[in-house]
Order: sequence, then C-alpha cells, then structure tokens
Amino acid sequence: MTLRNRRASIAAACAVLVALVLLLAPGLQRADAAAAQSSPWDASVSKLSDDDGSVTVTVSYSASRPGGHITEASLHYLTAPAGCTVPEDPPDETASVEPPPPTTTEPPTTTEPTTETVTQEFTFDSAVPRCNGMFTVQIRARGTFVPPDSPPMSRKLAVAVPAPKVRDLTVVANPDRTVSVTWLPGFGTPEDTQFEVSRVDVATGDASPLQSPSTSPVVDTVPDSGGTFAYSVASVRKDEADAYTVRNTVRSSPPVTFDAVPVPTTAAAPAETTPSVATGSSGRGATTPPPPPPVDYEGDGGAAGPAVFDVTEPGEEDPVLPESARAVQQYAQPPGAGLLQPVAIALCLAVWAAIIFTVTRMARHAEQALAVVAIEHDG
Repeated sequence: MTLRNRRASIAAACAVLVALVLLLAPGLQRADAAAAQSSPWDASVSKLSDDDGSVTVTVSYSASRPGGHITEASLHYLTAPAGCTVPEDPPDETASVEPPPPTTTEPPTTTEPTTETVTQEFTFDSAVPRCNGMFTVQIRARGTFVPPDSPPMSRKLAVAVPAPKVRDLTVVANPDRTVSVTWLPGFGTPEDTQFEVSRVDVATGDASPLQSPSTSPVVDTVPDSGGTFAYSVASVRKDEADAYTVRNTVRSSPPVTFDAVPVPTTAAAPAETTPSVATGSSGRGATTPPPPPPVDYEGDGGAAGPAVFDVTEPGEEDPVLPESARAVQQYAQPPGAGLLQPVAIALCLAVWAAIIFTVTRMARHAEQALAVVAIEHDG
C-alpha cells in the first residue's frame, strides 16, 4: 500500500468516527438525563441562617425492597456568589444503621413489589461563608442498596447569616433636646453591613426609624411632646436575594426622658357677653340690671318713681321674679348675739323704774310741803 492510499484510509476512518460520535452523542445525553430522572436518589438542602455554620441535608432513596438504609453522605461546594470565595468542604457524615428485623417463615401475601422511601438527615458542620447569597453544592450518598452509591446531586444552598450585634452602644441626652447615639461594629462584622437606628417610645412600643443607613454618631431631636425613649441599632446584611433584610438588633438601656415643651399663652381680649341670670336653691344670684326709667312717669305723677316691672314692651311676657330674688338668705349670728335683746329690755325697765321712783318721791315731798303750808294758815 502506498503512502497516499494509507493517508486516504486514515482520513476515511476519522470521518467514520466523527459521524458515529455525532450520531451517538444525543442518544448518550438522553440516556444520562433519563438515568438522572429515573434515579431513586434525591436530596434537599436547608437554608443556612445561623452563625454556627451548620448545613442540614436530607437524603432520600426510593427502594423496591424493604430494609434498606442510607449510611453516609458528603457535601462539596461547587460555586459561590460573585466576589466570594468557595468555602472549604465539611467532613463527611455517617448515620448509624439499625439492625434488620428478624425474618419470618410466613409466605408473602402478594407477589407484587412494594416501593418505600428511605429518608436520612445529615448535619454538616463547617466554617460560615463570609458572604450571603446562593451557593451551589454537590451531594453524594451511600446506602445498603444495589448499587450502593448515589449519583452526584447538585443543589442550591441559600446563605443568609446575620451580622454580629453592635457593641458599646451609648445614648446621651443633651440640654438642647437632642440625643447622641454612638456605637462600634461587632467583632467580625462584614464590610457590606449597614446600620439602622430607631427611636422607640417606651410607653407605646412604637419605633420611629431615623435616617438609614446610618453611621456613628447619630444625633436625634426628640418631639416637643416629650416622653421616655430608648434607641435601637440594627446590623443589617443582604439576604440570598441580595436585599438588606437580615437584621441583628441591640436596644439601649436605660432610656432617656424629656418633658414636654410648654406652650406659650397670650392674653386675649375679653369677649362681650350678656350677663345671665343665675338660679339656685339658696342665696341671691346675679340678675340682669333693669332698664333705665323713662323721663315721664305715669300713674303716681312721678312722686315715688316707677315700679320695677311697670314699664313693658308690646308683646312682652309678664315679668316673673327669679327664684334667687325670692329666696331668703339665712345669716349665721355671731356668738352672744342672743343676749343683747334681754339685756336691753332689762336696762329699759330699770330706767323706767328709776324715773317712776323719782317722780313718786318728788310727789311725796310736794304733798308734805302743802300740808305744812295748810297748818300754818289755819293757825
């Protein structure tokens, strides 16, 4: 065979191989997909939201024969969010296998195969990823089945771990009715962490967020209504959807108290009002002053002046004295006022007795003088 014929044979063989690969590749891909879809193995990964780094994986197997167990599992990190490093893989985990139940000699009741799902939960302890987001992990498992090993199962792992709480939170009340809030980030706080400050009304529990995001220090002006307030500072990180929703909050203690701002009052001009008649069961109430009397009096020629209710307007109702005008005021007498009347009467009687006694004596003396004069005249 010449060199030209040998080259032609090699080229023809290569062309046949390429054609076979092109024809068989779609079939191989469909076979792999069908095998993956029909695999009795399955796995699910829980969300990582605690700072202890524990990832829970649940592995299941659909067995056609009872008595199988899942004994081992492994977790391998494949990808990480942009800007993050892939964490180290945690150690493999094993599960204790219970001994199989004792066999029985009873014949089976049916010849149809029964399918049961075997489930086993594994907890992998590893370092907490330095950033939140969606990671891709690969799960492998082993059991007492035929075949014993599972295919690699790729799953998404959501990581939303909160940032450490702030430290050295200080709240200072200032004389100008402002409050200064200062803090320091917690140890190990990620760089993309934001901080939110809120004023909390201790009486109602209502929180009023201040400017966000905030940096220490923050100065807040309290309301004019006053009150007792505490301040909370939250460390906020992004969740697996790249939104700032993961919070870790610290509240200040003790709270600060401010009095209400006094409202200035201005003296208003008194309004012109018509005095009203006060009524009551006792005492003399205020009455409306009577109208001025007319220039010309009627009836008595103006000698004594008009009566209170002599002048009436056409259509006016008959005047009626108010209750306060007809009430009798009882006045309390001072101590000893009851002795004045009998003393005055006794004094008056004594005066009259003295007068009568004096007149009687004077009459007796006059009578005696007349008797002497008569005797002298007769002699």
